[in-house]
Amino acid sequence: MVNLVDNFKDGDFRAEPFPHVCSTATLRPGHYRKLADSFPDLAAACPELWAKNNSGEAFSALQALEAGVLSPAWREFIEYHYSPAFYLDVVRLLGDQMRKVHPHLEAQLGKSLESLTVAPRPTPGDADVLVECQFCINTPVRTVSRVRGVHVDNPKKLFNALLYMRLDEDDSGGGDLELCRFVGKPRFQNVAAPDDAVEVVDHVLYQANTLILIINSPFALHGITPRQPTPHIRRYFNFLAELRQPIFDLAPYQDRETPWALMAGAAKY
Repeated sequence: MVNLVDNFKDGDFRAEPFPHVCSTATLRPGHYRKLADSFPDLAAACPELWAKNNSGEAFSALQALEAGVLSPAWREFIEYHYSPAFYLDVVRLLGDQMRKVHPHLEAQLGKSLESLTVAPRPTPGDADVLVECQFCINTPVRTVSRVRGVHVDNPKKLFNALLYMRLDEDDSGGGDLELCRFVGKPRFQNVAAPDDAVEVVDHVLYQANTLILIINSPFALHGITPRQPTPHIRRYFNFLAELRQPIFDLAPYQDRETPWALMAGAAKY
């Protein structure tokens, strides 16, 4: 069974500016090619999206799986990455780092990370962890823009991973991932961090078969660089694991001084 963590090397883990894994050769070339060549044609499924400029859109892989529209390679890949085994693979790799980032989490849950129950999202019931996979695109660009600025993920998320699946013919600029840290006190507008509150520490290039896996926290700041005009989509496959309740609280760090109009449209956390 091929999965995201099969080919991780010791050097793929990085502690700065926050704990994460970055691999530029995530899947074996032959397997990656099978997935890339059969990435669902979202333009045909949702043509109305193409009227939007550089818009981020996500589609449930579980729904695509149940609809029977995926290739055998994708079906096998998705079935595994919705399973408890995948969650445990990530915990085996990064569990100690998760405990460092969230030292009180296991006590709050009354369980170790390894013993948490897992189910697909959305699932009714009482599973501790909900996992989801998504086919994601950013639509073509008519005017230079960022699909999303610097932010942290929903506080319910334990980890999030992005597998970039850049089109071979995509020769556009931008769309890389910036990894950031605060230059002073943490400051948020919902889950977004103002540009003047952060500095860029590292970049992950938007390249085929590149993966970044982030342990979520108030300091796991990341954003997308501006994309240049292009007829091509930016595409990636998203993996996440979240708990039923928030893991951390951003309320103490909210920016109460910036005029409300400047915060309009920020994603609610």
